[in-house]
Amino acid sequence: VKMISWNVKGLNNKVKSVKVFSHLNNLKANVCFLQETHLMISRHKSLLRSWVGQVFHSGYNCKASGTAILINKNTPFSPSNVISDPNGRYVIVSGSLYNCQVTLASIYAPNFFIKLFSKLPDLNIYQLIMGGDFNCVLNTVLNKSSPKSVLPSQSSKIINSLLELYGITEVWHLLNPHSRVFSFFSTAHHTYTRIDYFFIDSKFIPSAKSSSYESIIISDHAPVTLELALPGCYRSLYPWKINVLLLSDNHFVQFLSEKISTFLEINSTEGISTSLLWETLKAYLRGEIISYSTHIKRLRNKRLLELSEQIGMLDQDYASHPTPSGKSPGPDGFPTEFFKKLSPQLSPLLLSVFEGSLNDGYLPPSLRQASISLLLKPDRNPLECGSYRSISLLNVDVNILAKVLSLRLETVIQDIIHPDQTGFIKNRQVFFYIRRLMNIIYTSSDSSLPEALVSLDVEKAFDRVEWDYLFLTLEKFGFGDRFVSWVKLLYSSPLASVRSNSVSSGYFTLYRGTRQGCPLSPLLFALAIEPLTISLRNNHNITGIIRAGNEQKISLYADDIVVYISDPESSLPHILDILNQFSGVSGYKLN
Repeated sequence: VKMISWNVKGLNNKVKSVKVFSHLNNLKANVCFLQETHLMISRHKSLLRSWVGQVFHSGYNCKASGTAILINKNTPFSPSNVISDPNGRYVIVSGSLYNCQVTLASIYAPNFFIKLFSKLPDLNIYQLIMGGDFNCVLNTVLNKSSPKSVLPSQSSKIINSLLELYGITEVWHLLNPHSRVFSFFSTAHHTYTRIDYFFIDSKFIPSAKSSSYESIIISDHAPVTLELALPGCYRSLYPWKINVLLLSDNHFVQFLSEKISTFLEINSTEGISTSLLWETLKAYLRGEIISYSTHIKRLRNKRLLELSEQIGMLDQDYASHPTPSGKSPGPDGFPTEFFKKLSPQLSPLLLSVFEGSLNDGYLPPSLRQASISLLLKPDRNPLECGSYRSISLLNVDVNILAKVLSLRLETVIQDIIHPDQTGFIKNRQVFFYIRRLMNIIYTSSDSSLPEALVSLDVEKAFDRVEWDYLFLTLEKFGFGDRFVSWVKLLYSSPLASVRSNSVSSGYFTLYRGTRQGCPLSPLLFALAIEPLTISLRNNHNITGIIRAGNEQKISLYADDIVVYISDPESSLPHILDILNQFSGVSGYKLN
């Protein structure tokens, strides 16, 4: 049984709520303990999702912030008693989980620990699993990044004494006694602490298989996970099935054809039952397909991990793919020509700056600055902000880092981004996009169904990309931790100043978007929009247009998307549903 406890820091914002539940769903939890939901009682129905079967909650007032326990719909849980704090500090549920009598408690920063423990049902009958944000460091040496005092607080003394009295264990420390990890970052004090915990009844200790902390994203707290091997709980086994996308790969089809021919040549002999031959062929092909898929995945993962290799010989890496001279410099005034002429002396120092910044988690101040120039779009009202296209003039030193990363990314991105995308990808051109569109329009259809071309006009596509979504997308595509960290470094507290009519504004912090003008941005945008195209392409409720026996569904040139559909009345609602879901997590928005 997998459990997650997370202080989500509010769920009233729709975009944030979608991100939180998407992250929880990806973590595949059976039970979720949430704190600081910020939801009034009347809005707790918003906690329901397609994968959530049961919801237990406490409301909140102006002083406290709401707690909840969510049970996955595939998890057998029968509640027998619910205790909900009217002030929103805790919700306690007793019942049967996989035939084990348990008490589940989601706790938010109580200052009344003795009273709280007194409310717990009989711990001789119900075994406790308690998760939450306790706003308290239990070990001042291990659980703080820079402890000002090694003396335990009064709250930690009370909690530790209650744990001992009731036979309750803090499970992460039990499994990782000498490790340090933090679950909360205080922007006010610039310190990391571990204040989010899972506590379990000592009887559960043999069942505790693992506990870990996820990354601090979306909220300023990290989700803490716990896996218990409860009696009667088994992981679902899914039947094998072929990945149909492989069948669009001519190399794979040729591979299968050769395997079938070889198998029949050897085994199709007189006296062999055709039924037995067929069953044996399927078993043989299943093994070959699994082997092929594993080999392809291993090769791809190897290439992705190569992107994370340490940046070295920066001058050669960059000099072999130079940025054109004559370009305007960034805010620091140093142009490309300066770095080309002095590369042998500057590159070693700049390389050290990059590596040091990666370790620190942020770039030096000038490398985070950009000057935004505004270009008026044709035939647009110059008095409206939306009439301008923004171009970021970055300093050349940070552009060098972005260029090196983009050159590395170019080596693998063709294997990740579907050929439907003809923008940004090397050896793909707008000609293919236009020619395909014209062929579909000007060739006849054999179908009696009506056909339509749906053009998606996106509002500020580059400027609306949510960074948390972008980083998660990179991870899901299999990019290594180090490469993702390089990308995060470029987006760590970037600053911008708007320049118009020779007047510059003050610097302000950016919170989303890929910068137009950065050499890495086009490739990152292509990766960010790929999950949308995958969803549209693979949705069987969306019927594409058939030409020459092939179904055409979607084509893209950068952010210009055309969806080809037949039977629009049936297909359009499913397209809109996918767009709504995607916009909730990515920042994508139609005009």
